Amino acid sequence: MRLHIESSLLRHVIMVRAPDVKHADGQKLRYATFLYTVNPVPVRLTPIQFFEPDFERLSSGDKASGRLESDPPMKSNRCALPCFGFTLIELLVVIAIIGILSALLLPALSRAKGRGKQTACLSNLRQLGVATQLYQNEYEVFPPHKWSIGNGQSDRWPVAVATQLRSEQFLICPSVPQWKIGRNNSYGYNYKYLGSLRSNSESPTAPYERFPVKQVASPSTTITYADSDGTGWTDPYEAQGENVNSLGNHGYTLDPTYIPKSSLASINNDGRPEAYAFLNYRSYISTRHQEGSNASWVDGHVEKVLPKEVYQDNRFWNGYGAENPADVHVDTRSEGTPFRFSSLVR
Repeated sequence: MRLHIESSLLRHVIMVRAPDVKHADGQKLRYATFLYTVNPVPVRLTPIQFFEPDFERLSSGDKASGRLESDPPMKSNRCALPCFGFTLIELLVVIAIIGILSALLLPALSRAKGRGKQTACLSNLRQLGVATQLYQNEYEVFPPHKWSIGNGQSDRWPVAVATQLRSEQFLICPSVPQWKIGRNNSYGYNYKYLGSLRSNSESPTAPYERFPVKQVASPSTTITYADSDGTGWTDPYEAQGENVNSLGNHGYTLDPTYIPKSSLASINNDGRPEAYAFLNYRSYISTRHQEGSNASWVDGHVEKVLPKEVYQDNRFWNGYGAENPADVHVDTRSEGTPFRFSSLVR
């Protein structure tokens, strides 16, 4: 096969003697023209047309190149045809870069999503605070944690505050939308110091554990509600049941750092001693918001708190804003069960 080549900067025409090449009408041609591009990658030959050259129009000086006298000069057009493809190494590099970017961006996106849920949760707690203030304006007391409605049935504080705003949508934390409103609630109430109707003959507010409570000395430093994990933290959440190890178990109540000493004499509706949220098992604030919990305070403001802050002493629970001789409480954070945050507090 004999090649006749004319070169420009980017494109080359090859005149190939190809007696077996046929035109579209079936006629055999003696020559064929090919277009190829010179690149660092291997040369690619792409046929662009077939023709029988008119050697009568070839000048003596152009026979070597195969270019006709009437043909215009070849112009460079790099994008006329595809020039190259990706090599395997290039593809692997691109895939590796995408993987690195994903590893960097996904945690940031996850944190941004978590902050969005935390903000929505703060909004819910603000609404809970407004509903509680409306309840106080109407009844002149804080709502009780639970009360009997007859036939062995009872209602809890979420019913009281939801009635004020005629809505339940703010009673579930956005980070745990599968949790149900009720006993195993996602928000807990500071019932030991704001409102408990458990039977107690030794309480300053006997015959109830802590009721009625009309006001507190330090509203801005007293928690009303906060994200709650209930009594458990090792087992998955259960909407029904009394598994003390499950997240959310008895979550509608929150125990303070130290329960009042009189609470040791509290009796539940079944006649069983119940010093803590559920029998002798205490409940805890949650760590679902970047190791912390959102909280609503008696004065209506909301903010995030950490376990190591709220479980140092009773300053955020007892209504005084500090340890106070009037708050006679036990000396241990839990009775007979491990304290969940013992590694975070002294």
